[in-house]
Amino acid sequence: MAALQGSCATGTLNKIAPAHQALAAEEWSTAVKSGVVPVGKSRVYVFLGHWHFPEAQFFKVTANLNAADIYANQINIGGVNPGECLVIDLPPGFYSFDWLERSRYPYATIPLKKTLAAGEAYFLSVERDQRLSRPPPDSVVGYFMEQQGGLSIVKPMTIVLPDASAVDRVMPDVR
Repeated sequence: MAALQGSCATGTLNKIAPAHQALAAEEWSTAVKSGVVPVGKSRVYVFLGHWHFPEAQFFKVTANLNAADIYANQINIGGVNPGECLVIDLPPGFYSFDWLERSRYPYATIPLKKTLAAGEAYFLSVERDQRLSRPPPDSVVGYFMEQQGGLSIVKPMTIVLPDASAVDRVMPDVR
């Protein structure tokens, strides 16, 4: 939670990307948006998705605008803000992806366990589900949703780089 900056007096939070996370160079951003995956790697695109209210009367879905830190095999590899897409190139293998909202009251998230294949791209959106019938903290659950046609979703987004030293420590699980 070190990336969290807030003001207790005003009750507001400044949800900003971690300092180590740089905006991608224009050439790299263009290459990423072309959909070409590096040889021998799997590419994972992570972006904010939706907040679901399945029990609500007037609206069921709204945009998830809360920044989140992203984890691969329990290692924080970076974060996403609204309008951003975190792009991670990993060796093929089995991974557990998790995320934690940058807020005063983070809640449980359900990890996505996925086997990544070489040369494939995966598009994961950060989703939240609010069950009005359950008391806090069990009323909100976070999860990843795999998106089809993801390249069209990420093209208008700003591409951000993960923490390279953290990604180097992420190894696929042996199954």
